Amino acid sequence: MSNNIYFFTEDGKGGITTEDGVEAMDYIIDEGNEFNLKNLPNLTKYKESNPTPIELDPEDENLENSMLLITGRVEKSKAAKLRAEKSYATYTDDQKTLFLYNLKIMFFSAAKSARLAGISE
Repeated sequence: MSNNIYFFTEDGKGGITTEDGVEAMDYIIDEGNEFNLKNLPNLTKYKESNPTPIELDPEDENLENSMLLITGRVEKSKAAKLRAEKSYATYTDDQKTLFLYNLKIMFFSAAKSARLAGISE
């Protein structure tokens, strides 16, 4: 294993370089591909691949207020999807939470819960 330590910074043009101006991709790692610098994840993609668990407590005093806020965000999300030319079946955490709330707390059918959350079949 190499004992060299490199400090990388963003160069202001979207590239990653060392303090000397050498690009990060110019460094070869002897022990294989320990640091995959070609595929640096962004936070959005990370959150999409590692969703947070959804917990709904019917006895929570703030549940109704939380659901009203989430309903508002879902409505904005549905409007944005309608404006988009191509839309893939990706759903926000708010849509998933609203779907589960309507299904498990309000006891709506799956179809009605999906419609209210803006989830297409």
